[in-house]
Amino acid sequence: MASVGPAPGLMDFTGLFADYRARADSMGLCPSTVELTDANGTTVLDPANLPPGSNAYLTVTDGRTNVLRLTGANLNNLAALTFRNQPTATAPLLIVVDTTATGGSLTWHLPNMAGISPAQAPYIIWDFPDATEITMADGDSLRGTVFAPRAHLRDLDPANIDGDIAVRSFEAGPLTATGAVNAGEIHNFPFNAEIQCPTDNGESPSPSPSPSPSVPTPSVPSAGTPSAPGTAPGTAPGSGPAVRAAAALAAALLLAGLALLRRRRS
Repeated sequence: MASVGPAPGLMDFTGLFADYRARADSMGLCPSTVELTDANGTTVLDPANLPPGSNAYLTVTDGRTNVLRLTGANLNNLAALTFRNQPTATAPLLIVVDTTATGGSLTWHLPNMAGISPAQAPYIIWDFPDATEITMADGDSLRGTVFAPRAHLRDLDPANIDGDIAVRSFEAGPLTATGAVNAGEIHNFPFNAEIQCPTDNGESPSPSPSPSPSVPTPSVPSAGTPSAPGTAPGTAPGSGPAVRAAAALAAALLLAGLALLRRRRS
């Protein structure tokens, strides 16, 4: 009888998510580069001390990675986040959320995101480098990619996710008596921009480490996210250190689907 072994060409999820965690940590080092203001644009709001119910306005700058840093508590204090202009491939927005104060856990009440549509979702990424448990409880539709490779994500919000998810595991709401899922839809808009930013010491975060040569790294294409010739997927073109966050997040959606299937069968 012929021996049975792993089929060739299967995706290496262990190596893939080790790389995702390294990317999340690297992006988590990026210092803030954008300001939150009031409606008049005259008062700068302190993102480290937002009062509950805050209505904040944000402007992105072309030609750079725009970074907003928030704690989980201050994120929940945002009632509305209004964009005066829109993120693009050359003006992506990275929102780094620190959940250290709550032990890596966040019950997320999503703010109203005005001034953008699903068309801008490929240029917004929400980085949760230290989160282990995230519950999307209620609020507006989310625009952008949820990048939390250490976290279990539970979606209880009937509003949609316009973007993508890269999480350790995913649970789409509780099942109702009829077997329906009490959560919104996921509309696939993969992140499609390059994250590149200096740290506080003036240096860019180091690129994600490459897996051991003995463990083949899968190439998972992402729609609209080509790599430069001779460049490994997920690596910034050129010789300068950079963080290429345009990872192929379809793998994370596959995990989400498997998790949901297991839940429905249980």
